[in-house]
Amino acid sequence: ESPRVEARSVVCDARPSGAASRLIWMYAEEETSAAESFRLNVARHFQIFLDKSTVYVTARWLGFVFACLIYVLRVWYANGWYIVTYGLGIFLLNGFIGFLSPQVDPDSVSVVSSFAD
Repeated sequence: ESPRVEARSVVCDARPSGAASRLIWMYAEEETSAAESFRLNVARHFQIFLDKSTVYVTARWLGFVFACLIYVLRVWYANGWYIVTYGLGIFLLNGFIGFLSPQVDPDSVSVVSSFAD
């Protein structure tokens, strides 16, 4: 049986899946609505899909480029959505800069030398 960790109103089940373990978040309420159960089920299946597609890096990048190409063609064909496209471009650029930036500033971290004088 998998270990259970409770924190306020959220329960976390850690279930092993092959070499890695997957965290599945569920609400701790006894009864949930049908819509909430459906949403949780869809979210769980989508997370499983994401976990399984992690190893296919080239296919994911090709899918991203294809989706961008379809979007650019749609904007060009419709002659509109330029402001939305500008905002989307800023959002993607911000995510890319966040990906490239280190989490800790190397200039503010003191480095201790392992060599004895």
